[in-house]
Amino acid sequence: MSLYEPAFTAMMAHEDATLSGKVSSEPNGGFCRFGINSVANPKAVEDGFFKLNRQDALLYASDFYKYNYWSVIRGYQITYQNVANKLFDLAVNTGIREATLIAQRAINILHDVGKGVTIDGEFGPATLAALNDLEPDELVSAIKAKAREFYVELTQNKPELQPYLAGWLARVDS
Repeated sequence: MSLYEPAFTAMMAHEDATLSGKVSSEPNGGFCRFGINSVANPKAVEDGFFKLNRQDALLYASDFYKYNYWSVIRGYQITYQNVANKLFDLAVNTGIREATLIAQRAINILHDVGKGVTIDGEFGPATLAALNDLEPDELVSAIKAKAREFYVELTQNKPELQPYLAGWLARVDS
């Protein structure tokens, strides 16, 4: 079974590699710290997250990601750490529903016809079982391929996001 701490460390390498805890401006008019956006997460603002000292903010961020992302994707129940790390990082960056859709599409590439999962964006028992049933390195490669397709299509549909594409693709491939 997978552990949260290595997945959190891998994800934070993309959100704040030096763990500086610096608060920065976001394109949506909000601000961000340890990858937590103030507009998308008003509760963090209410909780005073953006004013906490660095260590307390890092603990807050760790709990935030554990309960809002890791637990939703059933991280502790995913057999292979590399699969859990990739899915968790993708969920933080794209949202849980989109990450689940990407994973479900990847699963269906690798499973025999008729043994795939429904592509519905719901991370339920069938998706979990399918993730755990596949060879992990092949699954991570398939997830990366589907994630690249997602980001390319996203920037084609929303050209204003084009400046982020190279960074997103680098994140997918790491």
